[in-house]
Amino acid sequence: MILRAKYYNILVLWAWLAPLTGPLAGQSLVETARIPLAFPVDGLTKVAATPWGDRFYLLDQQNLEVLAVDRSGTITGRFGGWGSGPQALDLPRDILFAENSLFILDEGQRKILRLDAGLNPVADTPLTIDRRPLAFTRDSQQRFWVLFENMAGALVLSDDGSRLDLVGDEAGGTAMVLDPAHIARGRHRLAIWDRSAEEVVIFKSSGALMERWPFPSSSELRDLVLFDGTIVLLTEGGLQLLDPLTRQYRHLANAGCPQAIDATPGGLVTLDCEGFIRVLQLAP
Repeated sequence: MILRAKYYNILVLWAWLAPLTGPLAGQSLVETARIPLAFPVDGLTKVAATPWGDRFYLLDQQNLEVLAVDRSGTITGRFGGWGSGPQALDLPRDILFAENSLFILDEGQRKILRLDAGLNPVADTPLTIDRRPLAFTRDSQQRFWVLFENMAGALVLSDDGSRLDLVGDEAGGTAMVLDPAHIARGRHRLAIWDRSAEEVVIFKSSGALMERWPFPSSSELRDLVLFDGTIVLLTEGGLQLLDPLTRQYRHLANAGCPQAIDATPGGLVTLDCEGFIRVLQLAP
């Protein structure tokens, strides 16, 4: 039997998402850890967790700083704050933890800062594009994928800021991402939210298009992660999970009121608006 290209692509994506193609109806989350924070969460917009789940990093855009928090909810370190100097931040937009380092996308300084796990500066990557950076990630080949305002696609950069590729730009045809807003990484794949098309566009780390998934929703999409073989989206209405069989998104119960998310091998990490960090697993 010869499969048509359309059905072959669906089967390939189904194989990738196979761990979660079971009964998704009524899918819920199980809380494995709840970490109370002894400080206000107002102004906290991003969370990043270590793969082993012993430390969390919170981006405070109001105070222009990053906080390191342990599993007791205690602040163990700070980086940034108002002012000038090597540890100042100016409009930090995004953070991620990879390669035992914390990376900060700083719009004001037009660079990506690399810190060690203890929040000590290690290196900088300059951003030479004269556009506002929106979000970023780092792939398995240790390259940055950066999204910019009013720029189609994702710019792929080396550690020294050299341009390596432009994925999903106007020349990409069916792979074009006209209005990128959020980006997430998996081991060998990346997902980009195309705001104007209302689609999640999935690429291989090589830059090849894998699939486009429509996500028409009345709720604003705030972020997305690749988690446990599928895609979880943070919206104003909570968390949604992609169902690859029906090409629909299912609401995840017991998610609380997340205002930021991250994904680690140990679970889905959320910063809850009620003042704590939650570590969650998909219910069997």
